[in-house]
Amino acid sequence: MIALKTLPREVIPAYGSVVVEKIANRLYKIKKIIEKPSPDEIQSDLAIVGKSILTPEVFEYLKKATPSKKGEVILAEVFDTMLNDGMAIYGYEVKGEWLECGDKLKWLKSFLYMALKDPLYSKDLKEYIKNIK
Repeated sequence: MIALKTLPREVIPAYGSVVVEKIANRLYKIKKIIEKPSPDEIQSDLAIVGKSILTPEVFEYLKKATPSKKGEVILAEVFDTMLNDGMAIYGYEVKGEWLECGDKLKWLKSFLYMALKDPLYSKDLKEYIKNIK
């Protein structure tokens, strides 16, 4: 099961995109995964948000995966191989805030979001931010 989030089409090229068949409310059967698609490859407004529930079969595919030039195994590529082999993979569209940490600004925004929601820090942090000149 892969977590999905509806995003504006113009930002989807920064993420993994999916081609899906809707099964039920927020539940999809994934037909194809396109890592960092070009605008003409985008077939849905659903992006992969980096959270998954993995079955034992995934780990068998991970053992056989070829690392990238950077030495990384790309999970989306492993999922796509599984799909090509006829295995079923499902996606669930999550609700709520998606807090990203992929670069410094996204991390800072996520950190501030959580800190401002925390009853222990919220009041003092809001006062501090208000008084920054």
